[in-house]
Amino acid sequence: MKKKILFFAFAISVFAAAVPVFAYQSDFQGGAFLDSQAGTRPTGLAGAYTAVAADGNASWWNPAALAMLDKKKSMSLTYIPSALGIGAGNISNFFVSYGQGDTAGYGALGAAISYTSVKFGAEFTGDAEYDWSELTALVSWGMQVNQYFGMIKYKYPKVSVGVNLKYLGSNSDLKVDGKAVSASGFSADASVHAAFKENLAVAFMAKDILSQLTWSSGTAEKVPYSLRLGAYYGITADVLIAGEIKADETSKGSPEISLYSGGIEYGFLLDRAMQVQKVAVRAGLSVDPNNDCYIIAAGASVEMETFSVDYAYQHYLNVMLENTHRFGVTMTF
Repeated sequence: MKKKILFFAFAISVFAAAVPVFAYQSDFQGGAFLDSQAGTRPTGLAGAYTAVAADGNASWWNPAALAMLDKKKSMSLTYIPSALGIGAGNISNFFVSYGQGDTAGYGALGAAISYTSVKFGAEFTGDAEYDWSELTALVSWGMQVNQYFGMIKYKYPKVSVGVNLKYLGSNSDLKVDGKAVSASGFSADASVHAAFKENLAVAFMAKDILSQLTWSSGTAEKVPYSLRLGAYYGITADVLIAGEIKADETSKGSPEISLYSGGIEYGFLLDRAMQVQKVAVRAGLSVDPNNDCYIIAAGASVEMETFSVDYAYQHYLNVMLENTHRFGVTMTF
């Protein structure tokens, strides 16, 4: 039983981190509590998205970037019907993120929900089937702070800061010592975004820098923090490149680089009189330097006037995991 639970928790931890190994501190910490590549467009860029975030995905990836939305509102929805492949089981995820720019001078606002469902089926006759679900819900705030650094407000270069406050919840019908495995708690993120020009930005995101998670056994622990440093450059109005370095907290409490990511996106403009006005394609690569593992990512978006239909694909190398498909919709209004 215990081995099955540990494998179960490990599988969804892999799904969340999008890398084959993650130095998590708890045997039971699962997917939604870790730093996942949420969203379809971010996944298509291999997770090199912290500095790019300029839509509803910013609530999850970089709340400081919400301040760059001006007065726009954006919502992103992503669905993963099946991830990784865990024998007789299945992992699925639904993610929705919303952001709106600063309309009253008190800062930009956002919110996001990530819900992961794991069903561990019976491999042999007589085996039990288990369900595990995890929920992360957050609210975001971001504001441009140019004026505090002697710069002109709302003009380049622009500097903004942001924070996330998150609720963490987990439920399952798995049992240890007769008690169902469940947990609840909170965590907080913080980020800084610097846009030097419309097509050039760097950003830093610190996730789960303050957290507490309490398990049904009474054990209280923190969620390991993760750090992301990203850069974005728009070569032209239709071509962008992005890069990112990710570091995770180790069992010793210090950060260790766990992922290098890079991505490129190219947009094909069509006739504005057509229903489909733009088609964007993107690709990227993630490298785990500690485990010699790679993830090749690709994606595309079909963009209409106020919304787009998005798709992303992940192919895993040097690890026995099934490829993952993500489907999404992004709305701007």
